Amino acid sequence: SRIIDSLLSLSRVGRVEYRWQKVHIAPRVVDMINELKAQGALNGIEFVLGDLPPVHGDADALERVFDNLVRNAIKYLSPDRPGRIEVGGQLLGQDEVRYFVRDNGIGIRAEHLERVFLPFSRFAGGEGEGIGLSLVRRVVDRHRGRVWIESVFGEGTVVWLQLPAWREVVEKTKLSMAR
Repeated sequence: SRIIDSLLSLSRVGRVEYRWQKVHIAPRVVDMINELKAQGALNGIEFVLGDLPPVHGDADALERVFDNLVRNAIKYLSPDRPGRIEVGGQLLGQDEVRYFVRDNGIGIRAEHLERVFLPFSRFAGGEGEGIGLSLVRRVVDRHRGRVWIESVFGEGTVVWLQLPAWREVVEKTKLSMAR
């Protein structure tokens, strides 16, 4: 039943109608972190929130991406050291924003990095069906962005997202309206 629900969820990501707009990621991440704190999911974990510039996209879909990435980071923290999760980003020129979710967790073995975005790929045990990163990839692809992972087994993981910046959309709109 859970696998079927996961497949349906993955299927819907590609078909749902997005509401394209300026998305302020920071307040959504702050709300998510406050909810996780209230649930006790961040007990003993240092959480660092950096700059999160706005992007052009669907707010609900992007919130789901960050929720998935932060929950994965929590799930795969190392029991051998205090947990640390960092979320941040930066504007790259005027066209793109690069975000990251970094943890000091158990990491992913190099031989598994090529397959982490495939549905049902699970390499470190844990709960779930192994569909979360597939959903992340589909959402990022629909936003004309890209996602990749850097990881050192035993040290931690960084998930990178590169998405169109809001400024890009504004500038292109101004140019097309001026013509």
